[in-house]
Amino acid sequence: MTTNSSIIFNIAERNSFLHNAMIYYSYPNSLGYRLGMCSILVCWVTWDCIWGYVKDGHSTIGGRTAFPVFRACGGLLLVHWFWGFSVYVWNRYRINYIFLFDFDPRIVDTPISIFEDATDETLVFLILMLLYYKVSLSEERGSDF
Repeated sequence: MTTNSSIIFNIAERNSFLHNAMIYYSYPNSLGYRLGMCSILVCWVTWDCIWGYVKDGHSTIGGRTAFPVFRACGGLLLVHWFWGFSVYVWNRYRINYIFLFDFDPRIVDTPISIFEDATDETLVFLILMLLYYKVSLSEERGSDF
């Protein structure tokens, strides 16, 4: 026979599970939503860079003075993405990379948290790159966006 305390505990346990699930899968904070924003920004930056060169023959962001800075930050972002993919593969095939690299197991991130961090950094990178390109293009032409 079940007691009242076990019923209350089961209800509280179910509610905490639902509460945690709602927080984890909330729409604006989900990884898929942010990856979608990254893909749209990648298309926008690529379109602006290619179309500006094809349409007017003007140099794109590759010809700007700040391009080496963006290239260096993009390289660091790629390292972060590749580290996430490596950790995912090592976890998938049960390779004990924590022991091999002599990491502290208490502070090692999961592949999902690495991908979330890399996605947030990529969003900031692409937004800054797009803003820089638009502002420098408007200063060059002498007009607004």
